[in-house]
Amino acid sequence: MTISLLVVGVRQETMGLLGKLLLGESRMTTLRILLILVCGHRILSGSSSSQVLLRTIQSLESLFRGSEIVANASTPPMYCKFDLQENVLSLEFFGTKFDVILVDPPWEEYVHRAPGATDHSDHWTFEEIQNLKIEAIADTPSFIFLWVGDGVGLEQGRQCLKKWGFRRCEDICWVKTNKRNATPGLRHDSHTLVQHSKEHCLMGIKGTVRRSTDGHIIHANIDTDIIIAEEPTDGSTKKPDDMYRIIEHFALGRRRLELFGEDHNIRSGWLTVGRGLSSSNFNSEAYIRNFADEDGKVWQGGGGRNPPPKHLILC
Repeated sequence: MTISLLVVGVRQETMGLLGKLLLGESRMTTLRILLILVCGHRILSGSSSSQVLLRTIQSLESLFRGSEIVANASTPPMYCKFDLQENVLSLEFFGTKFDVILVDPPWEEYVHRAPGATDHSDHWTFEEIQNLKIEAIADTPSFIFLWVGDGVGLEQGRQCLKKWGFRRCEDICWVKTNKRNATPGLRHDSHTLVQHSKEHCLMGIKGTVRRSTDGHIIHANIDTDIIIAEEPTDGSTKKPDDMYRIIEHFALGRRRLELFGEDHNIRSGWLTVGRGLSSSNFNSEAYIRNFADEDGKVWQGGGGRNPPPKHLILC
């Protein structure tokens, strides 16, 4: 019935694209059905011309291919067991600056939220987090994604971004579900007045990136600022994998760094750094060779200039 609704007033080229979407990978079935319903509504209501509809479908088809494009452009996963309290972040250590930095610090809030699940000696103070030398390894332009919990970290996180040379531009919120563990006791926080069921990730930008002219660096408005995902049942601070997909689809720079990572964070396209890793395979020379041009020259950091295509995910 839905497909028959689309036949009315839609050109053959548009139907061809719809057919490709319908015959695509099974994991996108739900989105394709949603697309058909929306398109059918627009045609019947007369609120959109066939040409506008065609452009919409083309954009969504590109989005559906996004994960495949990101995967094909990803560097092999690298990881480094690295104590961030005893070592200083530096360009000399990594051999390059980064386009994207994801930071998940052990805020004190996590200790209060899950007593016994987190070692009280492991949390960092606000001053320790703020003193990370993020500014030394962040390229221009670049993006940072900082998990800040759901308490005082919201304000402290903004101060961190400012010190590191970023300005806050978005706030992504993880709304937690508890289908696998409906018992509230594990996450009870005696330092709050109500039980918190969400966490925030502040997004910051360094440098100037314009939506109208820098489509080769970012894809704006592809995802929402809400993640709805299950809360870990063991009291861990593990974040949902949806965050990686949001970052990878938005920021097209390929030099991605995650700080405070653990073994479960190791991922293609990322360099994962943290004391919680069980082993290391990081080699700076091998890592930066992923970004060498045809002449073997390696991009060391933009300083305000756009990176060469080798550093970008080309869509």
